[in-house]
Amino acid sequence: MDGPSEAVRSAAERLFDTMTDIMSAGVEAGAYDARDVGRLTLALAATVQGISALVASRRITTPQGEALIDDAITLFLARSSTER
Repeated sequence: MDGPSEAVRSAAERLFDTMTDIMSAGVEAGAYDARDVGRLTLALAATVQGISALVASRRITTPQGEALIDDAITLFLARSSTER
């Protein structure tokens, strides 16, 4: 079996870059320590990927997935505010 196509790899890289940019913006805003960007980016990516897999497999509805993304963002933000 071949690996993912170049288009899929490229899209994944762009998504990971975007998530890294989001976490880096949190560092600039004082929400996170710069040392945590890699770990937090992986946590965000895993969260989004997991929710996407649940929607794609029809284990949850799209609106439920959207609500979970909102909840995840809220938790990330709440965690950052308690660590400052």
